[in-house]
Amino acid sequence: DRLLVDAAKKCPHHAAYQEEFTSTDWPPLAFPPVSRDTLELILLSGAVFLQAGVVVVAESHSSAAEQADPLSGQNSLRAPSSARLLDLSDLGASLGALGGFADTAISQVRDQFGRMVNDQTGPNAATTGKDLYVNVLLRDILLDDDRTFSVPLGDARLDTGDLSISLHSLRIRGLDTFTELDLLNAIGKQTIMNRVQLERLDLEVDLAVIDATAAERVLGTTEDHEHVKISIGLEDVDADIALLFALDLNLFGDLELGSILHLDKILPCILSASRAVDLSQLSLSIGSIKEPSITGFISNESELAIRSATKAIFEKYQSTVVEAMPAFFDQTVRPLLNGILSSYVNAESSRSCPTVSTPELSGFVNFHDLLLPEGDAAKSGGRGTSPYGDVFRYLMQIIDEQVLSTDSSGLS
Repeated sequence: DRLLVDAAKKCPHHAAYQEEFTSTDWPPLAFPPVSRDTLELILLSGAVFLQAGVVVVAESHSSAAEQADPLSGQNSLRAPSSARLLDLSDLGASLGALGGFADTAISQVRDQFGRMVNDQTGPNAATTGKDLYVNVLLRDILLDDDRTFSVPLGDARLDTGDLSISLHSLRIRGLDTFTELDLLNAIGKQTIMNRVQLERLDLEVDLAVIDATAAERVLGTTEDHEHVKISIGLEDVDADIALLFALDLNLFGDLELGSILHLDKILPCILSASRAVDLSQLSLSIGSIKEPSITGFISNESELAIRSATKAIFEKYQSTVVEAMPAFFDQTVRPLLNGILSSYVNAESSRSCPTVSTPELSGFVNFHDLLLPEGDAAKSGGRGTSPYGDVFRYLMQIIDEQVLSTDSSGLS
């Protein structure tokens, strides 16, 4: 509203235009004070309305049409006659000997990720002592000690007078419960199918509620806030994801090698050489849903009311929500993601791939600069300025940590 009030006076084509006009100095917006009881009521009402909304969406997808054909994007693909598209089903036909090597490498990676390996410290240690390699790898490099992936949310705050609400973190559990991982299956020349199955997937949002009326409390101490945890869980998650990716080898061949030696420039460069990128299928089905819960801050009475409302809704509509999940993701979420993906691809493709030119790249390759961090490279006789990018350095780090490293017994 404030912008609209001043807009006419700033527009040269409007009768109210004032050339020397300066924007009105409006007082800052202030959120009305919210008491503890009011916030509890908001959380209670929000929980009930959110679950009711989920039911409405599920009902609208319960009679939805069949899911999209994973090859629909492939069948509708239109590329210029001059384009030479990468054949994902036979990389050797498109790339020669290099493509044959890539086919073999991809096959080995797929087999490795889906292979059962010994795991004496994981959740199956007391039973089979084995787990999928991908689960072991995720616990080693991504998850913390309690098998959780935590995403800090930056403590974004909303001040409401007496109380302040701060987004603290998002925690994801179950990322190491893969029972099937089948990636990069070429079902068309430019379409790959990916299938994943997990035993469970639990999401938990952590909010902090700060009482601003207590003058002695300081943000960041353990006494100044109460945590609110909002959690929901999915069991027996099964996802099928088909991706159309049409890479024009003629455009890709025009890219400068130096541009794709930097991790942050690889994706824009590849997208600038693509003719189409599209999710042609996104199907997600689940076996069951755990009842969502809100704990912390709210009184026992409000928590009991939320649980009672949740139980009543789930007893009647849980099967409807579960059955509507595949259609919801394929017919609602997929078009939304494709819209976002299309905007991103168009934005990246409209720009030429970033050019990296430096006189340091002439002459012989200095392996210190190629493989070592900048500080170590400088100490070892390199320039220490990453003249060859960071891709090989990153690959070397993976080799050091996953292949060459040894455990306490001296085994790699």
